[in-house]
Amino acid sequence: MDSISLNKAQLEMVLRGAQGLCALITFGTSTVVTGIAAGDFAFLVSYNMLAFAILYVVFVLYQKKVTLSLKTTAIMDATGGLFVFVAAIWLIASKAFAYCHASSCGGAYACVVFLFVGTFIQAAAVYLAYIQLYRRRDTEEPTTIESPTVLQ
Repeated sequence: MDSISLNKAQLEMVLRGAQGLCALITFGTSTVVTGIAAGDFAFLVSYNMLAFAILYVVFVLYQKKVTLSLKTTAIMDATGGLFVFVAAIWLIASKAFAYCHASSCGGAYACVVFLFVGTFIQAAAVYLAYIQLYRRRDTEEPTTIESPTVLQ
């Protein structure tokens, strides 16, 4: 195993660990705002991101029982990032903050902050898959096509 693939594996493990930690914090703090539609959506999105991070680390990175193409990984990360971003925007625009004061909504504020942090982590995961996908294309040998000689 060369150093580039080892560094890539370590970077991806750190990225998925940060994704899982952020999703765990969001999952815990979103229970403060459940009961309204935006809070329930944030709760479900954070649960799905936590489950995805755990399953990805276990089956793709650690046990290597599942192999995903880079394009599939990028699409899954982009979709997850979009859902996390929508949950953050929906929660911050909801009436959840109208019913509380500055001292009683710490969990709701933390939920919104970590939803936005999760969005940036998902964007980093998409970027990592993107640069791997296009770096691989650049390093492949170009194909040459030999044309038949034209008789005159």
